Amino acid sequence: EDGTWLYLTSDGYVDQNNIERKKLGSAKLCGLIESAHHASSSEQKHLFESVLDQHQQQAEQRDDITLVGVKI
Repeated sequence: EDGTWLYLTSDGYVDQNNIERKKLGSAKLCGLIESAHHASSSEQKHLFESVLDQHQQQAEQRDDITLVGVKI
């Protein structure tokens, strides 16, 4: 349907550790997508970056992070 969002991602977003070595996880990403799909692309970008920054804190990035959203 028109207005449908398609998201493509590498495993880097969900596998990113925090300082306690806990991964962000697939469930968290799915919840973010569910809560963000109605927002504009710039608002979504800000949300995904903000959640990753809050989770990651001072932990070093361990992998590439790719997340692409396309509105049909």
